[in-house]
Amino acid sequence: MSSVKIALALLAPLAACIHTTTDDVPHAVAASGNHVVVAASADTTTTGGFGCGGGLAPTGPAVVFVSDDDGASFARVEPDDDRALVKIVAHGGQFLGLTHGDFGAAVLASTDGRTWTEVVPADTARGSAHDLVATRDGIYLPYATGYLSSSDGVTWTDHAASTGWYNPVMTATRGALVVGTGNGALDVSRDGAAWSQLDMPELSWVSQVAPLGDDVLVTAETNTNVIARVDLATRAIVQTITGVGPVLVTPAGILDHGTGRLAPVTGSGIGAFADHAPAFADGAVDGNRLALLTPDNLTNPSAWSVVVSNDGGATFARAVTLPAVSSHD
Repeated sequence: MSSVKIALALLAPLAACIHTTTDDVPHAVAASGNHVVVAASADTTTTGGFGCGGGLAPTGPAVVFVSDDDGASFARVEPDDDRALVKIVAHGGQFLGLTHGDFGAAVLASTDGRTWTEVVPADTARGSAHDLVATRDGIYLPYATGYLSSSDGVTWTDHAASTGWYNPVMTATRGALVVGTGNGALDVSRDGAAWSQLDMPELSWVSQVAPLGDDVLVTAETNTNVIARVDLATRAIVQTITGVGPVLVTPAGILDHGTGRLAPVTGSGIGAFADHAPAFADGAVDGNRLALLTPDNLTNPSAWSVVVSNDGGATFARAVTLPAVSSHD
């Protein structure tokens, strides 16, 4: 038998046990008016291969699920720009999404969730960017050496930071910009140029910052998830709750992603968490409208739904299953 035939004979059983599965995997949700958009990607997993071992699950091309009827139904769309969105927000009647590629992070914009246009070109200098946030004050994209800001999602300004940021997350509240970092610190600026740092060694990894009245709500990871209410005026942590986070700040209170439990917020602080909504992977707030992206299983989801509230999160409508596609060969 020739060496070629021997090689083919050896490869045949290996090829026979290689299987690929492509699944729509949702990442994020945003809401604006009666529109709800879910950003996803068609990810391919390969099972088998050399020795019929494990496989890979790279992020695939973009998929979005779009609702024009307040989350009552969704259409599956494959945008012309196939870069998958890993974070999506709504601001001023439009949607903006953060995407990553070989040439760094970029921002895409859409008025309907179906057609997307690049508004911030890809740049390797922003390869570390993983947070995109929209507040009343504007839109912000922090990265390792600065941040981008925009008031309308069209014109963007690049601001250099005096010190580097590790895995930064950002928000704006009460005239202050707040950046949380992966080394357990908050950087605060009143003018976007001069920054002062609040060291919080008890919060080793800040993964989320959000406005909470006059304070800032910080989600961090230590030995367990923890949320902390930080008073910017006194530059101090005034309340911590362990075993919670990440969270969604809503008009009804604070919703915990992993459990769907809700805690009221009063003048005296954050109250006790109690069962309220389904567990969710991501959530969006647009005034009194909430949209939660809910998997059937947080650990190994096989189906995804969206639940909507029109009363600030007090009550939720029935879950609507996304028309996700799964293929096998």
